Amino acid sequence: LTKDIILPLGISFYTFQQIAFLVDTYRELNKDIRFTDYALYVVYFPHIASGPILMHNDVIDQFRDESKRRVDYQNLLSGLYCFSTGLFKKVIIADTFANAVSWGFSNVDAMSSLDIFIVSLCYTFQLYFDFSGYCDMAVGTSRMFNIQLPINFNSPYQATSIIDFWGRWHLTLTQFLREYIYFPLGGSKKGKIRTYVNIMIIFLVSGIWHGANWTFIVWGLLHGLLNCLNRIFKKTWEKANTVFQWIVTFTLVDLLWLIFRADSLSQAVYLLKKMMCMDSFSVSQGLIDSVTLTEAIILETASAFKYIAAGIQYLYDKIYGFNLWAILFIAFFIVLNMKNTKQITYKRSFGRSLAIAIMLVWSMVSFTGVATYIYAGF
Repeated sequence: LTKDIILPLGISFYTFQQIAFLVDTYRELNKDIRFTDYALYVVYFPHIASGPILMHNDVIDQFRDESKRRVDYQNLLSGLYCFSTGLFKKVIIADTFANAVSWGFSNVDAMSSLDIFIVSLCYTFQLYFDFSGYCDMAVGTSRMFNIQLPINFNSPYQATSIIDFWGRWHLTLTQFLREYIYFPLGGSKKGKIRTYVNIMIIFLVSGIWHGANWTFIVWGLLHGLLNCLNRIFKKTWEKANTVFQWIVTFTLVDLLWLIFRADSLSQAVYLLKKMMCMDSFSVSQGLIDSVTLTEAIILETASAFKYIAAGIQYLYDKIYGFNLWAILFIAFFIVLNMKNTKQITYKRSFGRSLAIAIMLVWSMVSFTGVATYIYAGF
């Protein structure tokens, strides 16, 4: 007997694409699509493992466009920049947070309240940089082939409400759920009660799509409930201070990601209870040690950067857990201030070329093993 069932790579993304294609075929929306168009749509490799979820009308017309079959050096450079940014997000940022998350969920009983809060933040950032990094690489690779993929993220951690968050996070999944489940159920055209029921259904489907675990289902239902409450109290919510709106939204998203990551509902409840009681504000040495700035070691060996290395070492000696606080600060700065990769208009310059080279080399020399993507497991 096979102990572990081996699932095809990217099965959840592939399944939704096939459902969308079959439904549109039934609706007679794709009569002129040839088998070769369909085959290329199915096997187009850049997005297949972790998205974005493609609809046939996103790419088939592009596949047919003969002008896109010529080399476009601007798209090559722009695509390489996008790919390099995504690789950097994954290898340098997401994988650094992954070490802290792995330590936390390997030492659940040993974590203090503050440890759990920090690990929760680390997972919130790991998930974003891991998933958006892959999508950037998919967009970048496609752009090198002169194919434009749809945007999948629009600064989701800048959201000021749960509705706003889902208008920014995993946009292609939201589009699928809206067009193939929410609208056929009646959307918001059959009264308020039916609207809320429909919202709960699509978030339940979203939870189930992520995996066969009660944590995913509860995560989906809670997001659905918050979405409904956001609609019910929309006018009151809009009167609140914007900073307050962001803090509440980010906190709720972060707490729900903790449920999403937990191995079981009982573990999720335990972690939330312990974090809320705040019985200890100490940070475990194991959590501090799990986040290392190996680049500082490299700088120490390069005489040209000895002053930078000395400055980092000074901060490391003076500030307990400097590595951890530094990477958290950098992550917050990026998600709250930097433009999405899709929004950046690439212009050839020495600075951009240097940035590509640094990100590529830095990412490649930082590979420590087999890279795994969180969403490849859903």
